[in-house]
Amino acid sequence: MNLKLYFSVLCILFATYQTDAQNLIVNPGAESPTTTGWTIVSQGTSCFGSSDWRIPGNQNGFPAAHGGNYFFFSGCNSVKGQIYQVVDVSSMAADIDAGNRNFTFTGFMQVYNQTPPDGSLMLVEYLGASDNLLVSYNTGLQSDKGVWTEYTSTITAPPGTRKVRITLKSYPFNGSSVDAYFDDLSLTSTQIVPLKLVSFSTVVNRNNEVVASWETANEMNTSRFELQRSKEGTQWQTVQTLQAAGNSTQNLKYSTIDKFPITGQSYYRLVEYDLDGKTLISSVNTVKTDQGKITLIAYPNPAFAKLTLEGSSGIFTGLRVFSSAGQDVTGRIIISIQNSSKVELNISQLTPGIYFVKAGDKSASFLKQ
Repeated sequence: MNLKLYFSVLCILFATYQTDAQNLIVNPGAESPTTTGWTIVSQGTSCFGSSDWRIPGNQNGFPAAHGGNYFFFSGCNSVKGQIYQVVDVSSMAADIDAGNRNFTFTGFMQVYNQTPPDGSLMLVEYLGASDNLLVSYNTGLQSDKGVWTEYTSTITAPPGTRKVRITLKSYPFNGSSVDAYFDDLSLTSTQIVPLKLVSFSTVVNRNNEVVASWETANEMNTSRFELQRSKEGTQWQTVQTLQAAGNSTQNLKYSTIDKFPITGQSYYRLVEYDLDGKTLISSVNTVKTDQGKITLIAYPNPAFAKLTLEGSSGIFTGLRVFSSAGQDVTGRIIISIQNSSKVELNISQLTPGIYFVKAGDKSASFLKQ
């Protein structure tokens, strides 16, 4: 009796993310005078060509800027420096109050290579309408000597957040100049979009094919679904595309079959595309086909330049290779027969993608990188 291999993962999906690439910080790299966007609380005297928390890089012993020509520097005279900027995020209030808005902060710091070193600190505070503190990210006092070091934080903005205040602080511990430097600050927002995917499962049937099924609820402006697979779980290829219903208040069920799955273990996910460009990505299912049923094996998989095929003796008579679109690409491959059950293919002339090998009544698939 044939046994059915079944691997199914029910995934109730709660959210996906739509990132706005716009940097919400004005003058984030000190390329303009700091009177643009920033408020200076304290600073030292101008020195070495610095002025008002700003200095050109790569001169007078200072490092090159991480990006552009300038970076933030509070000056000389052993005065602790502080500068801040307040970002108004009240336009995102509806998402924030619903718990559907993330913010990602990134910034670079370093100090001059000396002992003891001066110190640097970045503080990101999420504030309410009356400037009440709701949550914050603090890098702590750092002394990254002689190298730009990145610090980053992603926070789901607490309900009531209306402002984000970014503060830079420099601390003198050696000499008259406060050699703590800051550059290339970034604050971006991400909308957390409620998902409509109820479940997603993958089954290996009696023919050693992968059957993917999923269910949606309350579809709105849905364009299509793509079933994607990966050998390693990192690089994904689309193997099937299905048109979506578009709009429906009912639960809808979909199903499709990958007739040429990767031999052994592989991974599957589902990507939903909306008409407005948003994408919803499912969790990942692990699938393992029954290698005992397969008499044609392709490896390594993925492959770059050469692919080895092994199968039953004499199986390679009439060997053909097809693209995922069904195009016969055998003529672009150099076939080297090792013996009656093993051949080597030079696939360097193929473009990256999924391909299918057919030999006799057997078939196998591989990913060309």
